[in-house]
Amino acid sequence: MAFSSVQAENSFVNFMSPEELDSEWVNLSPIFLPQTLQLPTPPVSDSGYTSNVDHPMPPSMIIVSTVFYLGAELNMVQDVALVSNDCVHFYVDKSRLLSSSYNGFNHLLDNLRTSDSVDPPIIPICERSETLNVILHAIFHMSCAAYAPSFEVLKTAVNEMQTYGLQAPLYLKSSSSLFSLLLAQAPLHPDDVFALAAEHRAEDLAVPVSSHLLSMPLFKIDDEMASRIGPVYLRRLFFMHFGRVEALKRLLKLPPYPHPPSGECDFVAQKSLTRAWTLTAAYIIWDARPDTSTSSIKTAFQSLSNQLPCRQCNRMLVKRLEEVIISWSQVKCTI
Repeated sequence: MAFSSVQAENSFVNFMSPEELDSEWVNLSPIFLPQTLQLPTPPVSDSGYTSNVDHPMPPSMIIVSTVFYLGAELNMVQDVALVSNDCVHFYVDKSRLLSSSYNGFNHLLDNLRTSDSVDPPIIPICERSETLNVILHAIFHMSCAAYAPSFEVLKTAVNEMQTYGLQAPLYLKSSSSLFSLLLAQAPLHPDDVFALAAEHRAEDLAVPVSSHLLSMPLFKIDDEMASRIGPVYLRRLFFMHFGRVEALKRLLKLPPYPHPPSGECDFVAQKSLTRAWTLTAAYIIWDARPDTSTSSIKTAFQSLSNQLPCRQCNRMLVKRLEEVIISWSQVKCTI
Protein backbone atom coordinates (compact mmCIF):
# COMPACT_ATOMS: atom_id res chain seq x y z
CA MET A 1 0.00 0.00 0.00
CA ALA A 2 1.21 3.47 -0.85
CA PHE A 3 1.06 5.09 2.60
CA SER A 4 3.47 7.64 4.02
CA SER A 5 5.65 6.24 6.79
CA VAL A 6 5.86 9.58 8.62
CA GLN A 7 3.46 9.87 11.56
CA ALA A 8 2.22 12.62 13.89
CA GLU A 9 -0.56 13.06 16.41
CA ASN A 10 -3.87 14.89 15.84
CA SER A 11 -3.79 14.69 12.07
CA PHE A 12 -6.97 14.04 10.12
CA VAL A 13 -5.58 13.04 6.70
CA ASN A 14 -4.29 9.81 5.14
CA PHE A 15 -2.28 9.07 2.03
CA MET A 16 -4.21 6.61 -0.16
CA SER A 17 -4.03 5.36 -3.72
CA PRO A 18 -7.28 5.62 -5.74
CA GLU A 19 -7.48 1.83 -6.06
CA GLU A 20 -7.61 1.50 -2.28
CA LEU A 21 -10.67 3.71 -1.93
CA ASP A 22 -12.94 0.91 -3.21
CA SER A 23 -11.27 -1.88 -1.23
CA GLU A 24 -11.61 -3.03 2.34
CA TRP A 25 -8.14 -1.70 3.09
CA VAL A 26 -9.66 1.68 3.93
CA ASN A 27 -10.76 0.30 7.28
CA LEU A 28 -7.17 0.01 8.48
CA SER A 29 -5.94 2.22 11.32
CA PRO A 30 -5.31 5.77 10.05
CA ILE A 31 -1.78 6.75 9.03
CA PHE A 32 -1.03 10.28 10.16
CA LEU A 33 0.83 13.13 8.54
CA PRO A 34 2.89 15.65 10.48
CA GLN A 35 1.05 18.90 10.84
CA THR A 36 4.05 20.87 9.57
CA LEU A 37 4.34 18.83 6.36
CA GLN A 38 3.20 20.62 3.23
CA LEU A 39 0.43 18.55 1.69
CA PRO A 40 1.12 17.29 -1.86
CA THR A 41 -1.19 17.82 -4.82
CA PRO A 42 -3.54 15.14 -6.15
CA PRO A 43 -4.30 14.81 -9.88
CA VAL A 44 -6.39 17.63 -11.31
CA SER A 45 -10.02 16.52 -11.53
CA ASP A 46 -12.49 17.18 -14.33
CA SER A 47 -14.12 19.87 -12.21
CA GLY A 48 -11.39 22.32 -13.12
CA TYR A 49 -10.13 22.55 -9.53
CA THR A 50 -6.52 23.71 -9.27
CA SER A 51 -4.53 23.40 -6.08
CA ASN A 52 -2.34 26.17 -4.74
CA VAL A 53 0.22 23.69 -3.35
CA ASP A 54 3.61 24.04 -5.00
CA HIS A 55 5.02 20.51 -4.72
CA PRO A 56 3.12 17.90 -6.77
CA MET A 57 2.58 14.39 -5.45
CA PRO A 58 2.70 11.13 -7.39
CA PRO A 59 -0.45 10.63 -9.52
CA SER A 60 -1.21 7.41 -7.61
CA MET A 61 -1.65 9.24 -4.29
CA ILE A 62 -4.44 11.37 -2.81
CA ILE A 63 -5.02 12.70 0.69
CA VAL A 64 -8.11 11.49 2.54
CA SER A 65 -9.70 12.51 5.85
CA THR A 66 -9.19 9.94 8.59
CA VAL A 67 -12.86 10.34 9.59
CA PHE A 68 -14.70 11.04 6.33
CA TYR A 69 -12.88 8.49 4.18
CA LEU A 70 -14.72 6.36 1.66
CA GLY A 71 -16.10 3.29 3.40
CA ALA A 72 -16.06 4.77 6.91
CA GLU A 73 -18.78 3.51 9.23
CA LEU A 74 -20.56 6.83 9.69
CA ASN A 75 -24.16 5.76 9.07
CA MET A 76 -24.37 7.87 5.92
CA VAL A 77 -24.30 7.51 2.14
CA GLN A 78 -20.95 8.88 0.98
CA ASP A 79 -22.03 10.12 -2.44
CA VAL A 80 -19.97 13.31 -2.78
CA ALA A 81 -16.33 14.21 -2.16
CA LEU A 82 -15.52 17.68 -0.84
CA VAL A 83 -11.92 18.67 -1.52
CA SER A 84 -10.36 21.46 0.54
CA ASN A 85 -7.98 23.96 -1.04
CA ASP A 86 -5.07 22.01 0.42
CA CYS A 87 -6.31 18.87 -1.36
CA VAL A 88 -7.80 16.80 1.47
CA HIS A 89 -10.78 14.66 0.41
CA PHE A 90 -13.87 14.41 2.63
CA TYR A 91 -16.47 11.82 1.55
CA VAL A 92 -19.89 12.82 2.92
CA ASP A 93 -23.64 12.53 2.40
CA LYS A 94 -24.98 15.03 -0.13
CA SER A 95 -28.56 14.83 1.18
CA ARG A 96 -27.40 15.66 4.73
CA LEU A 97 -25.51 18.70 3.43
CA LEU A 98 -28.54 19.90 1.47
CA SER A 99 -30.91 19.44 4.43
CA SER A 100 -28.56 21.46 6.67
CA SER A 101 -28.00 24.30 4.21
CA TYR A 102 -30.43 26.92 2.95
CA ASN A 103 -28.37 27.78 -0.15
CA GLY A 104 -27.34 24.38 -1.48
CA PHE A 105 -24.02 24.51 0.35
CA ASN A 106 -23.06 27.79 -1.32
CA HIS A 107 -24.85 26.55 -4.49
CA LEU A 108 -22.12 23.96 -5.02
CA LEU A 109 -24.64 21.12 -4.86
CA ASP A 110 -27.54 22.79 -6.71
CA ASN A 111 -26.75 21.47 -10.17
CA LEU A 112 -24.74 18.43 -9.22
CA ARG A 113 -25.54 15.79 -11.83
CA THR A 114 -25.60 12.11 -11.08
CA SER A 115 -22.89 10.03 -12.69
CA ASP A 116 -22.65 6.39 -13.69
CA SER A 117 -19.15 6.32 -12.22
CA VAL A 118 -18.61 4.38 -9.01
CA ASP A 119 -16.51 7.27 -7.71
CA PRO A 120 -18.44 10.09 -5.99
CA PRO A 121 -18.31 13.46 -7.78
CA ILE A 122 -15.62 15.83 -6.53
CA ILE A 123 -16.56 19.32 -5.33
CA PRO A 124 -13.71 21.80 -4.65
CA ILE A 125 -14.16 23.90 -1.50
CA CYS A 126 -12.38 27.21 -0.94
CA GLU A 127 -11.45 26.39 2.66
CA ARG A 128 -8.45 24.81 4.28
CA SER A 129 -8.85 21.26 5.51
CA GLU A 130 -8.72 22.32 9.19
CA THR A 131 -11.67 24.66 8.67
CA LEU A 132 -13.69 22.24 6.53
CA ASN A 133 -13.04 19.48 9.06
CA VAL A 134 -14.63 21.56 11.86
CA ILE A 135 -17.62 22.52 9.69
CA LEU A 136 -18.33 18.93 8.65
CA HIS A 137 -18.01 17.63 12.21
CA ALA A 138 -20.56 20.26 13.27
CA ILE A 139 -22.99 19.37 10.47
CA PHE A 140 -22.85 15.66 11.27
CA HIS A 141 -22.98 16.29 15.05
CA MET A 142 -19.54 14.85 15.74
CA SER A 143 -16.81 16.16 18.02
CA CYS A 144 -13.53 17.33 16.52
CA ALA A 145 -11.89 17.83 19.92
CA ALA A 146 -9.39 15.07 19.14
CA TYR A 147 -7.74 17.37 16.57
CA ALA A 148 -7.40 20.24 19.09
CA PRO A 149 -8.35 22.98 16.60
CA SER A 150 -6.98 26.41 17.43
CA PHE A 151 -9.26 29.34 18.19
CA GLU A 152 -8.51 30.89 14.80
CA VAL A 153 -9.62 27.69 13.07
CA LEU A 154 -12.82 27.54 15.15
CA LYS A 155 -13.50 31.22 14.53
CA THR A 156 -13.01 30.85 10.77
CA ALA A 157 -15.25 27.78 10.69
CA VAL A 158 -18.10 29.55 12.50
CA ASN A 159 -17.78 32.68 10.33
CA GLU A 160 -17.78 30.60 7.14
CA MET A 161 -20.93 28.71 8.08
CA GLN A 162 -23.09 31.48 6.66
CA THR A 163 -21.28 31.14 3.33
CA TYR A 164 -22.44 27.53 3.10
CA GLY A 165 -25.99 28.27 4.22
CA LEU A 166 -25.55 26.97 7.75
CA GLN A 167 -27.23 28.67 10.70
CA ALA A 168 -24.40 29.09 13.20
CA PRO A 169 -26.60 29.45 16.33
CA LEU A 170 -27.91 25.92 15.76
CA TYR A 171 -24.36 24.56 15.98
CA LEU A 172 -23.48 26.68 19.02
CA LYS A 173 -26.15 25.32 21.36
CA SER A 174 -24.95 24.30 24.81
CA SER A 175 -25.35 20.63 23.89
CA SER A 176 -23.00 20.82 20.89
CA SER A 177 -19.33 19.88 20.82
CA LEU A 178 -18.48 23.14 19.02
CA PHE A 179 -19.95 25.06 21.97
CA SER A 180 -17.65 23.17 24.36
CA LEU A 181 -14.57 23.85 22.23
CA LEU A 182 -15.27 27.59 22.03
CA LEU A 183 -16.15 27.86 25.72
CA ALA A 184 -12.79 26.26 26.54
CA GLN A 185 -11.14 29.11 24.61
CA ALA A 186 -12.93 31.79 26.65
CA PRO A 187 -10.27 32.16 29.39
CA LEU A 188 -7.63 32.88 26.72
CA HIS A 189 -9.73 34.86 24.22
CA PRO A 190 -12.73 36.20 26.20
CA ASP A 191 -13.42 39.27 24.07
CA ASP A 192 -13.03 37.43 20.77
CA VAL A 193 -15.21 34.48 21.79
CA PHE A 194 -17.88 36.86 23.13
CA ALA A 195 -17.78 38.93 19.94
CA LEU A 196 -18.06 35.75 17.86
CA ALA A 197 -21.09 34.61 19.85
CA ALA A 198 -22.68 38.07 19.65
CA GLU A 199 -22.10 38.31 15.90
CA HIS A 200 -24.04 35.12 15.34
CA ARG A 201 -26.63 35.71 18.09
CA ALA A 202 -25.49 32.56 19.86
CA GLU A 203 -27.11 33.24 23.23
CA ASP A 204 -26.09 29.89 24.73
CA LEU A 205 -22.44 30.75 24.20
CA ALA A 206 -22.53 34.50 24.83
CA VAL A 207 -23.97 34.22 28.36
CA PRO A 208 -21.31 31.96 29.98
CA VAL A 209 -18.47 33.65 28.10
CA SER A 210 -19.53 37.08 29.40
CA SER A 211 -18.42 36.13 32.92
CA HIS A 212 -14.83 36.10 31.64
CA LEU A 213 -15.20 39.79 30.71
CA LEU A 214 -15.71 41.06 34.27
CA SER A 215 -12.03 41.94 34.55
CA MET A 216 -11.83 43.65 31.16
CA PRO A 217 -12.03 47.47 31.32
CA LEU A 218 -14.79 48.71 29.05
CA PHE A 219 -12.56 51.40 27.54
CA LYS A 220 -10.54 48.65 25.87
CA ILE A 221 -13.44 47.86 23.55
CA ASP A 222 -12.43 49.58 20.32
CA ASP A 223 -14.70 50.50 17.41
CA GLU A 224 -14.03 47.28 15.53
CA MET A 225 -14.85 45.11 18.53
CA ALA A 226 -17.96 47.18 19.31
CA SER A 227 -19.13 46.78 15.72
CA ARG A 228 -18.69 43.00 15.93
CA ILE A 229 -20.51 42.74 19.25
CA GLY A 230 -23.40 44.91 18.09
CA PRO A 231 -25.65 47.27 20.09
CA VAL A 232 -27.77 44.61 21.82
CA TYR A 233 -24.98 42.56 23.35
CA LEU A 234 -22.80 45.64 23.94
CA ARG A 235 -25.58 47.20 26.01
CA ARG A 236 -25.97 44.00 28.01
CA LEU A 237 -22.23 43.87 28.63
CA PHE A 238 -22.17 47.48 29.90
CA PHE A 239 -25.18 46.87 32.13
CA MET A 240 -23.50 43.78 33.60
CA HIS A 241 -20.45 45.87 34.57
CA PHE A 242 -22.41 48.85 35.90
CA GLY A 243 -25.00 46.67 37.64
CA ARG A 244 -22.42 44.71 39.63
CA VAL A 245 -20.61 47.87 40.75
CA GLU A 246 -23.90 49.44 41.90
CA ALA A 247 -24.86 46.23 43.71
CA LEU A 248 -21.56 46.28 45.60
CA LYS A 249 -22.12 49.89 46.61
CA ARG A 250 -25.57 49.08 47.97
CA LEU A 251 -24.25 46.15 49.98
CA LEU A 252 -21.44 48.15 51.57
CA LYS A 253 -23.59 51.17 52.35
CA LEU A 254 -25.34 49.42 55.26
CA PRO A 255 -23.06 49.20 58.38
CA PRO A 256 -23.24 46.48 61.05
CA TYR A 257 -26.38 46.47 63.18
CA PRO A 258 -25.93 47.92 66.71
CA HIS A 259 -26.10 45.53 69.62
CA PRO A 260 -28.03 46.26 72.84
CA PRO A 261 -26.11 48.79 74.93
CA SER A 262 -24.09 47.51 77.86
CA GLY A 263 -21.96 48.98 80.60
CA GLU A 264 -18.85 48.55 78.46
CA CYS A 265 -20.31 49.73 75.14
CA ASP A 266 -23.27 52.06 74.74
CA PHE A 267 -24.78 53.48 71.54
CA VAL A 268 -22.32 56.36 71.50
CA ALA A 269 -19.35 53.98 71.69
CA GLN A 270 -20.79 51.85 68.89
CA LYS A 271 -20.60 54.81 66.52
CA SER A 272 -16.87 54.18 66.22
CA LEU A 273 -17.66 50.86 64.47
CA THR A 274 -20.08 52.62 62.12
CA ARG A 275 -17.45 55.25 61.23
CA ALA A 276 -14.75 52.62 60.67
CA TRP A 277 -17.10 50.56 58.46
CA THR A 278 -18.07 53.63 56.41
CA LEU A 279 -14.44 54.63 55.84
CA THR A 280 -13.46 51.09 54.79
CA ALA A 281 -16.50 50.82 52.52
CA ALA A 282 -15.61 54.15 50.88
CA TYR A 283 -12.10 52.85 50.24
CA ILE A 284 -13.47 49.74 48.47
CA ILE A 285 -16.14 51.66 46.54
CA TRP A 286 -13.58 54.19 45.28
CA ASP A 287 -11.86 51.43 43.35
CA ALA A 288 -14.87 49.14 42.92
CA ARG A 289 -14.74 46.80 39.93
CA PRO A 290 -17.20 44.22 38.57
CA ASP A 291 -14.69 41.50 39.43
CA THR A 292 -13.93 42.68 42.99
CA SER A 293 -13.10 39.52 44.89
CA THR A 294 -14.69 38.41 48.14
CA SER A 295 -11.21 37.88 49.60
CA SER A 296 -10.29 41.54 49.11
CA ILE A 297 -13.52 42.61 50.84
CA LYS A 298 -12.81 40.25 53.74
CA THR A 299 -9.25 41.46 54.13
CA ALA A 300 -10.30 45.10 54.21
CA PHE A 301 -12.95 44.67 56.93
CA GLN A 302 -11.26 42.03 59.07
CA SER A 303 -8.54 44.54 59.94
CA LEU A 304 -11.21 46.49 61.86
CA SER A 305 -11.71 43.72 64.40
CA ASN A 306 -8.32 44.41 65.99
CA GLN A 307 -9.42 47.98 66.70
CA LEU A 308 -12.67 47.04 68.48
CA PRO A 309 -12.39 46.40 72.23
CA CYS A 310 -16.03 45.28 72.47
CA ARG A 311 -16.69 41.59 71.80
CA GLN A 312 -20.31 42.23 70.84
CA CYS A 313 -19.22 44.82 68.27
CA ASN A 314 -16.82 42.24 66.86
CA ARG A 315 -19.61 39.69 66.54
CA MET A 316 -21.86 42.21 64.76
CA LEU A 317 -18.98 43.10 62.42
CA VAL A 318 -18.39 39.44 61.53
CA LYS A 319 -22.12 38.84 61.02
CA ARG A 320 -22.52 41.83 58.70
CA LEU A 321 -19.37 40.93 56.77
CA GLU A 322 -20.69 37.41 56.18
CA GLU A 323 -23.95 38.84 54.86
CA VAL A 324 -22.06 41.08 52.43
CA ILE A 325 -19.85 38.23 51.19
CA ILE A 326 -22.80 35.89 50.61
CA SER A 327 -24.87 38.57 48.88
CA TRP A 328 -21.97 39.65 46.66
CA SER A 329 -21.31 36.07 45.55
CA GLN A 330 -24.96 35.80 44.52
CA VAL A 331 -24.98 38.91 42.32
CA LYS A 332 -25.42 37.94 38.66
CA CYS A 333 -22.04 37.73 36.93
CA THR A 334 -23.22 37.17 33.34
CA ILE A 335 -25.15 39.26 30.84
